[in-house]
Amino acid sequence: MTTFRRIIIPGLLALSLLGTSASSAAAKTYHWNGLQIKMSQRNAKIFINRLSQTHWMFRKLVAKASRRSHVVVLVSGKNAPSGGNYTATRIDSQGTEFEIGLNPRNFKLGNKLGYHLEAHELSHLVANSFVDTDVYATYFSVWNQSSSWNDCFPQKSPPALAPCVGEDEIFADQIAFWATGKSKVRSSYKLPPLASRSNMTRLVRSSGLWRNAGLR
Repeated sequence: MTTFRRIIIPGLLALSLLGTSASSAAAKTYHWNGLQIKMSQRNAKIFINRLSQTHWMFRKLVAKASRRSHVVVLVSGKNAPSGGNYTATRIDSQGTEFEIGLNPRNFKLGNKLGYHLEAHELSHLVANSFVDTDVYATYFSVWNQSSSWNDCFPQKSPPALAPCVGEDEIFADQIAFWATGKSKVRSSYKLPPLASRSNMTRLVRSSGLWRNAGLR
């Protein structure tokens, strides 16, 4: 299976990520299916409430991924990459682990934007767990037909490592639009939705993504 991801370091999480979570005496560990949610009770409640409002198929995919691998969700600290929102993947002989960091500002943002950003990072988890080359090609062949498609969506999110938004970020944003149903929200990538929610539901159901997750 080809892995599409934002950060992946075989055997060890990047040193720059270690200790980046916001330390707080109020932080505890909460659980949603297999997710370990390490943050304050207030933030955990916001996170779980947003997750519970996503499309039921998205919740199934997240639950499957979090039962398959060790997944920790935390509030990122000031030294975190990607503006504080990131998904780090560790792969070694023991299996695959994920760390999802969410900028503390997400919990103060308007619910629609915070909702989208949370779903975006969880979409990286889903992609890294169940997407293969064929699934990836199937989704992009549909999105390429959209009148909003651009062969290069300009990279506006600093620091811009490339002139165009990466395909993994396009994928995560499109899954987030579908998961939340909030088509007017824009992340820092400024990407538009490239398919309707109903068309995305049919695509998720019929694609290898759903089958790769062992869902019927």
